[in-house]
Amino acid sequence: LIIDVLPLAEALAGTRNRRAFLQGSEIAWDELFGFMWCSTQRSRAYNPSEYCFGKDQNCINPWGCKNSQMDWTEWAGWFKYGRWEQGNSRGSKPIWHFDKERIRHELATRLFRYRYCPFLNASLSEAVLRHLPDSVAPESDKDWKFNQNYEEVPGSIKITERIGSGEDYDAREFWSNGVRPVGLKILSEILALAFKEIGYDDISGKLINK
Repeated sequence: LIIDVLPLAEALAGTRNRRAFLQGSEIAWDELFGFMWCSTQRSRAYNPSEYCFGKDQNCINPWGCKNSQMDWTEWAGWFKYGRWEQGNSRGSKPIWHFDKERIRHELATRLFRYRYCPFLNASLSEAVLRHLPDSVAPESDKDWKFNQNYEEVPGSIKITERIGSGEDYDAREFWSNGVRPVGLKILSEILALAFKEIGYDDISGKLINK
């Protein structure tokens, strides 16, 4: 197991003529141990499991690896991976459908360098993706809101938002090409379900949201 040779790999960090073999075949050292710098920082962290979720940087990524750089923040680009659906009837609410295949592809691309990390849990990221809602309606779902743009971009829709009530109100218009999460409540629920599904008990969903 790779985790068993980490101390040796760290000791050879400055060695020039080092070689690595995986399942009997030679493999580039940096390809096999591309995660070493991160695992070294993890070993020094106060809570190693929290480190993997990005807690040491005061942010949370739901995938269990901070190197995905796909955090749970309002400005995260992956919340714009999807499409809008608008009903034909007047007053129908726009619904955002997440493109989970694109999210999965982006995760795989970003984490390819770290694929041999013994702390990377592919089952966890898949479980999180399964429990991420397939679709959300920001006008009626308090856990989500529109991502706002003030110019039209491909795939965006025009939103008119009322501010105020009765006859005394203002109307504000903007373009939306995705959604934003409101707080961490929905993330906590997703993680709790994902952790339970795969029996992951290294950290609790509530703990990482504190």
